[in-house]
Amino acid sequence: KPSDSLMQHGFCKGAAGENVGHRKLDSLDGDLEPRKKECMAKCQAVGAPACSLIISDWNHGCYAMGDYSDKMGPYHGSGKTNQFCWDFNETGLLGHSYRMADQGDAACPPGTEITSMAECKAALNDLGKPVVSISTVAYEGYSKNYPKGCTYTTYNGGKMYWSLLDQGTAHSGLTPVCRQYLRADETGH
Repeated sequence: KPSDSLMQHGFCKGAAGENVGHRKLDSLDGDLEPRKKECMAKCQAVGAPACSLIISDWNHGCYAMGDYSDKMGPYHGSGKTNQFCWDFNETGLLGHSYRMADQGDAACPPGTEITSMAECKAALNDLGKPVVSISTVAYEGYSKNYPKGCTYTTYNGGKMYWSLLDQGTAHSGLTPVCRQYLRADETGH
C-alpha cells in the first residue's frame, strides 16, 4: 500500500521528466492527511499506476496518472511544493491466470476484471501478447468508444489500452483481457 514514504513533491512526471496521461478524479482541495489518503484510494480504485494531488491552486484536485509508453513509470514529482506524487510501483503480479475475452466484447464477466494498469501489462505478458505501445483512456467522451479496464489489439504489433473511466462500451477491434474464467451453457457444458 502507498504511504507517505513514497510521496514526492510535484505533479507526477515520467522517468525522463515528460508529461504523462492523467484523468482528474475530483476538484477537492486540502492538504490534510485524510485528503491525501482519499486521493490515493481514488487513484487505486481506477487502477492508475501513479497519483497526483494539487492543492491551493487553480487546478486543485486529485489526478489518476497513466502513461503512453510501454515503460509505465517510474514516476517522480516535478518538485512543486503544493503538489504531491505517489508512484505505486506495482508489478501487477497477483498470482492470477488470465485469458482473452472475445474480440468486441464490452467487458470481462463480473468478478474477472483486471484491477490495475500494472496487472493489465503483467496479464498480457503472461498471455504472450507483445505490447509495443500503451494508451491510457482518460477523457470522459471516450467512454462510448472503448471498453472499461484492460483491452488489447494486435494492431501495429500489439497495443494495450487501459481505461481510467468508470464505464465503457464494446469496440469491434479491441479484446478485453480478464482474469481466468470458464464459460458454460445452461446445461453446464
